[in-house]
Amino acid sequence: MSEREAQARTRARTWLVRAALGLTVGLVTLAAGGAEARAEDAFSAEAKQRFDEGHALWGRGEHEQARLKYAQAWAVLKEPDVLFNLARAEHRVGHVLGAYHHFREFLKLPQTDPAHTTLAKKLFADLGAKVSLITLAPGTPRGTQVRVDGVVAGEAPLADPIAVLAGPHEVVVTFGQRRRKRPVACPAERTVVVALEGDTSPPPPSPPPAEREAGASWTVPVVLGVVGVAGLGAGAVMGAMSASSDDELRLLSVGAPCPRPGAPGCQPLEDAASKASGLGTGSIVGYVGGGVFLGAAVVSALVLRPWATPNPRERDRVSLVPVVGPGGAGGALLGRF
Repeated sequence: MSEREAQARTRARTWLVRAALGLTVGLVTLAAGGAEARAEDAFSAEAKQRFDEGHALWGRGEHEQARLKYAQAWAVLKEPDVLFNLARAEHRVGHVLGAYHHFREFLKLPQTDPAHTTLAKKLFADLGAKVSLITLAPGTPRGTQVRVDGVVAGEAPLADPIAVLAGPHEVVVTFGQRRRKRPVACPAERTVVVALEGDTSPPPPSPPPAEREAGASWTVPVVLGVVGVAGLGAGAVMGAMSASSDDELRLLSVGAPCPRPGAPGCQPLEDAASKASGLGTGSIVGYVGGGVFLGAAVVSALVLRPWATPNPRERDRVSLVPVVGPGGAGGALLGRF
């Protein structure tokens, strides 16, 4: 055998080996594809059976069991009719967020059943009255993660706003090492915007300054002082009038002496004497009362200290306040017990 014939035979054997390998791989792939197709067919058949079972349960009024069957069917059969029935069952049993999500997804699909479309829009609007939406502020970095009440709810950019039940929620926004956690009030039918950075809204107003404690004012000392000054003024006026009456009494005594009280012609003299005595007594009372009230004003100012800032630790302190009246003078205890 020549060298050329040997090379030809070698090439022929190589081709046969490659052809055999190719045929083997093709047969294996074909078998695997057929097995996969048969498996998919089996899954689809099982999902259709679950869907039919859900219809039967729905017809008997067993809505929660029907919802479970529809959910099992939807996991395999991504068909509009399956999704509509799942959302309707969720709405019936009170799964607000699940129904809202699935109706929103259903209404994005091409609509082939006008009755289903009309009902889906109506129920979706009803659910919207119980739901609040959370979205991210413009400029939020791509990949920013949003957690609502500890559960991952989405990642920027959000395909749709995050639906939550109306009410307060804890929202955590995270991007790399940056993290922001805050409670968020989510009103119904409103969209709340959250940001990775702090809010630009103005800070809350500062609380008003604390009011001074009752009693730590100038009212008591000032009132007592005014009464005291008025008393001294009245005493001075009555004193002057008493002096004038004494002069008048002396003139009457010289011009018309009175031998005894009640004698004829003594009435003017007795009236002048009574007037002078009354004015003198009133002057003394005015001076004494005015002095007492002025003293009380000084003492009350020293006790109450209206010029000082109240100390919270002294709020329960008991204070002695002088009291002056027509029948005498005394003191009173003021404080909180």
